[in-house]
Amino acid sequence: MFTRKTTLGEAASCPQLAGLAKYIFPQPVQNKEKGGAPQGPDPQQMMAVSFEQLCGAVSPAWNPDSMADGFNAIVVHMDNGVPVEQFIYSSEEVAKDATKARVGLLWFPTKEKGPFALVCAGGAYMSVASIVEAFPVAKRLNDLGITAFVLQYRAGVRGAATKSGEDIRRAISYIIENKERLNVDEGYAAIGFSAGGHLVSELGTNNQGYKVYGLPKPQMLGLCYPLVAFAQKDEQMRQAVAMMFEGEVTDAVLDEFTPIEHLDKDYPKTFIWQTREDEQVPFEANALEIYQRLKKLGVPCRLKAVEHGLHGLGLGEGSEAAGWLDEAVDFWKE
Repeated sequence: MFTRKTTLGEAASCPQLAGLAKYIFPQPVQNKEKGGAPQGPDPQQMMAVSFEQLCGAVSPAWNPDSMADGFNAIVVHMDNGVPVEQFIYSSEEVAKDATKARVGLLWFPTKEKGPFALVCAGGAYMSVASIVEAFPVAKRLNDLGITAFVLQYRAGVRGAATKSGEDIRRAISYIIENKERLNVDEGYAAIGFSAGGHLVSELGTNNQGYKVYGLPKPQMLGLCYPLVAFAQKDEQMRQAVAMMFEGEVTDAVLDEFTPIEHLDKDYPKTFIWQTREDEQVPFEANALEIYQRLKKLGVPCRLKAVEHGLHGLGLGEGSEAAGWLDEAVDFWKE
């Protein structure tokens, strides 16, 4: 069993996790200059780092015990013969676009057939922090009797916002097309954190969402400290989000990918939570703003405003945000 003392190397060498390195280690980020060498942390140097040390070094918001629980859930599923890793793109598609090799889907099944939840971790579109946010949430969803899927979308590549949008839509289509084998219904919720919250929020918009691409309407969107607004269109901000786009970051491009500017009355039921102290994504301009706009449109929505806590709390165990997922599921079922 994994614990907070387990190292990333021990996780990577676990037989049940063979082949899942892209979910465990950050993948190199493509250099902004064409032909440049990939950049990012060296996986070999990270082998000796424990979950506890990783959390201490990166963010005190991260919970090493929740990380261990998420890995343990995967191991249990694998021991039970579950083909946890699913491939939403064919080998032919990957051959035509090598960035699709970064994409994967992890299946956390339950015994009872029913609606499913798709979980997208954050990472500023530079990486996907599934081990911190998505795995623990998927495990808790299983505890609540809900089949979960964790999406590893294309972060760290040029045009990540567009490519990740393709990934989340393909993942939903894949799950529904294989619903009998995966033991789920067509009803679903999508839950996203930070940049993953931006990705999930777009599923409901009138320019990037389910209606545009002919997908079933999500029964609920769970937006966890989501980035849904680009508040300052200055040069510093444009540089910060440059990896999200292929070409020049113009006002028109930013508006196209600003979810709060593309809401309507058909937006899905939405559960939102964020801490008021969030140091990375402003609470008022994001969680509070989308909540207020959805309320005006008459969309069923709920906001859990947590007084204290940093960005990146994930499942929130041990913090004032603890219990948010159970509240979201109850809201989904209402």
